[in-house]
Amino acid sequence: MAHLAILIRTNPKESPRATEAIRIALGLISCQHTIDLILLDQAPLLLMTEQNDCLDNEMAQQYLLAMSELIPTVYVLKDRLQELFLSQSA
Repeated sequence: MAHLAILIRTNPKESPRATEAIRIALGLISCQHTIDLILLDQAPLLLMTEQNDCLDNEMAQQYLLAMSELIPTVYVLKDRLQELFLSQSA
């Protein structure tokens, strides 16, 4: 069993890569690997509750539900997260 870190940088509003990275992480968990997710740049937008403008929105919702149960550690830079949430609320 390996402990892996998966780095996601893609903007989920512009590319389905971010959702695909979550799917891959969940697949690795099913192979008994331990996963830490690192969300950089625009990738923390995946965590926002209102994801209507994300590509692959339905899949993202399903994967995020599973992710919340199976991946206990998700790293996001605090300043970046605050910046993204503030820009979305403006």
